[in-house]
Amino acid sequence: MMRITNQHGNDFRYKYFISIVYIMLCLTQFQSQAAQGPLLLDPDTIESYVNQFNAEDRWFFQVSTDAEVSQVNNGVYGGQYVKNADLDQNGHSDAFDYLKDNIPLFDAPDADLVQTYYFRWWTYRKHIKNIGTEQNPSLVLTEFIDPVDWADPVTNTISCPSAHHIYEGRWIHQSQLMDDYELYWMTHANATPRRYSCWLADAIYARYKVNPDDGLVTELVADQTNLLNLETNYNGWVSGATQSAYRDSYDGLFWQIDDRDGMEVSYGGSGKRATLNSYMFGDTRAIAEMFRIAAEFDTANATTYLQKADQFDDTADSIKQATLGYLWDPADEFFKVGYNDFPGGSLQGRRELHGFTPWYFNMPDDGGAVNYDLAWSHLGSFTTAYGFTSGAHDETGYNTGSVGSCCRWDGPIWPYATAITLKAMANLLRNYDQSYVGTDDYFNQLMIYSDSHEETYTIGGGPDTISCIDESMVSGGAGGGHWTQIGVPNTPRGFAYNHSTFCDLIISDLIGLQPRADGVVEVDPLVPAGQWAWFCLDNILYHGRILTIVWDQDGTKYGQGVGLRVYADGTLIASSSTLQKVQGALPGRGDTNLDGRIDLVDFAWLAAYWLE
Repeated sequence: MMRITNQHGNDFRYKYFISIVYIMLCLTQFQSQAAQGPLLLDPDTIESYVNQFNAEDRWFFQVSTDAEVSQVNNGVYGGQYVKNADLDQNGHSDAFDYLKDNIPLFDAPDADLVQTYYFRWWTYRKHIKNIGTEQNPSLVLTEFIDPVDWADPVTNTISCPSAHHIYEGRWIHQSQLMDDYELYWMTHANATPRRYSCWLADAIYARYKVNPDDGLVTELVADQTNLLNLETNYNGWVSGATQSAYRDSYDGLFWQIDDRDGMEVSYGGSGKRATLNSYMFGDTRAIAEMFRIAAEFDTANATTYLQKADQFDDTADSIKQATLGYLWDPADEFFKVGYNDFPGGSLQGRRELHGFTPWYFNMPDDGGAVNYDLAWSHLGSFTTAYGFTSGAHDETGYNTGSVGSCCRWDGPIWPYATAITLKAMANLLRNYDQSYVGTDDYFNQLMIYSDSHEETYTIGGGPDTISCIDESMVSGGAGGGHWTQIGVPNTPRGFAYNHSTFCDLIISDLIGLQPRADGVVEVDPLVPAGQWAWFCLDNILYHGRILTIVWDQDGTKYGQGVGLRVYADGTLIASSSTLQKVQGALPGRGDTNLDGRIDLVDFAWLAAYWLE
């Protein structure tokens, strides 16, 4: 906001008047921000998708009403927090009202992709559980709708997909959901964040770059009164406390069994896996950044926090050095599972999809002495008409999986790993100088992933094809392209399994909103040139503003002009006539807090103004 200079000396009445006007302008600015909704897309269009998915839910569970679906999906704590039914006074379902108020809106020429986008948000909403009370809710997310024995026994939460949950959920407007879920892992007596491998700290920092909250980050990274904080949780990974994994002091690598990596029956089995070592690299880098945020928020402890930030950066460097130095197989040009202690240890012989995981965290060097990007020349060994195979299909022991089977990572397709690989590929395209993968490759694989979200079931006397996301898919042969659990419908996996991301891949990778901790909005689309004449992503809550990203090749679709345009609260902040990376500044960054109070910058100006 423009500062006003005092040209009237020390006249008390003038200063009083200017101060009141200035405060009102700050508050008005906040109110206009808070009231800003979608600029171009109509949120009511979501309702047709919700009605379709609700109808498929009723058919799948062979019940006649949405209320009965909620009873079937009883789960824990009374089932769905946001139910299919419970119509409001206007006849809209809870599911529609929640999505309308809380998610970014998407429009693109590919109708199937748009439907999958809304299906995944509808599915994600089914997994929100309230472990508090009706009056004082405390929200978490589940992987399985119904309780399973390997989840936390009280809350049915599982740490394995927690980072996927946060990457996806960071785009939901309702901040309480992610606030509660992140705090759950550090504070709840039944939380076990190290039961399975996950990249929790990295995900929390990724969420911060969308919805910054310095106080929450400080608590999560450093609070000593919680059961855990992100530092003590990392120390638990190192020592092997409460789970099988540990960090080997001899070579600096983390050891894990494949089952606790969420990847049982894998080619490599237990060992020093590229998965957990990549996750811990991402976590330590994120913890370092969050300690720097804490140092600015809690200045009394700034010196300690900055020292810890440097220590975690050093730790990240050592994990990176060990992973690149020991888990890279120069003969096969791939990251693999390591056995025994290095130096002198051996690598398993076959390539697995998780060998691409280091790029999820931008770990490999670009342009160094070793060309790690060569791994991506092997992408075809994992590519099928149905998606990425978990084990290379040209290796001995490749298994397609079969209908009715589950939990095999020696060939079947897993959305959990597909989501990781697609984000790794997006990072490769943006941050590395290589010629092995192009935007066409990324786009085609994302479309295959989108198209996998359906299944034909025979229930109640007749087949029907409905929207579906399950655990794993048969990758070839008999049953190829079918979800492995189709043979046993109504299992806890159901058709709404919550073990991966999809919407985040659309928002941050395909459309290209690259979250940042500063006030710069960066949009770097991966839509191939000439692929689409138009698209729009609207109602994106980002740093307290509502963003709209629109591409209109000739300006006729949305009437906002030709090319790529980015708006914040309706104000154009970046544009290009071609589909390319653009940047713009959030308007008024730092002038007011998101709750409408005058911030320190404003207070300092007012104080100086009165003291003139």
